[in-house]
Amino acid sequence: VEKSGLMEIFQDLLYERPVAKGENRVLNLNDGTKWSARTSNNWVKSGDMTWIDPANEWTYEFILDIWRKGGFDTVLDMLGEKFGTDGLWIDGTSFIIVSQFNGYNIHDDMPDLGSKVFNIIFPLIIPESSSSQLLVADRKNYKKRYHDDRTVPINFKKDMGSLVGGDTYHGTANCNHRETKEFRLAIAVYMDD
Repeated sequence: VEKSGLMEIFQDLLYERPVAKGENRVLNLNDGTKWSARTSNNWVKSGDMTWIDPANEWTYEFILDIWRKGGFDTVLDMLGEKFGTDGLWIDGTSFIIVSQFNGYNIHDDMPDLGSKVFNIIFPLIIPESSSSQLLVADRKNYKKRYHDDRTVPINFKKDMGSLVGGDTYHGTANCNHRETKEFRLAIAVYMDD
C-alpha cells in the first residue's frame, strides 16, 4: 500500500477531493494497477466511507498474487473445512477508508447464501483519536427497526480480522477522526463457495 502510492490517494479522497455520491472514479497508479473509488449511494450523507476496488482484471490478479504469496490459501482451506464448503475462492478485495461516519448502515451482504459467502475485514490503520468499531447483530434477535440498540461493537485490533458471513448483520460504528486528519483503513477480502 505504501509503495504503490495508495496511502496518499486515500488521504486525498477523504480530505481534498472526495468521491461524490454515485461517482465511480478510476485511479491509475505508477505500478500499473488501476483502481475504482466509490461511495455508497445510501450512506454518503452520513460520512465519507469510500471503497477502492481493482478496476481491471490485471489489478485483480495482481492482488490475488499478493494473497497467494502471503499464504492466504491456508485461511481459505481452514474456513472451507470449518463451514463445510466445496471450495472457497477470493471473489474480490476492497480497501475501505473512512474519516467520519455518523449514521446507520447495518446491513447484510447476501442473506440468502448464509455460509456460502464470507468477508474478512482486516484493519490496516486504526486511528488513535477515537474508537474504530464494527457493529454486528444476532440475526435471530435483530430487526432493522431497532437500529443500534441491538448491535454489539467489535473493536478493530491490529493483526486481527473480523469474519462476517453473507447473512450477518453488520455496519460501521459512528466515528470522527477529522480533527486529527486521521482515517481508518481496512482491507476486506470477499470469499465465495
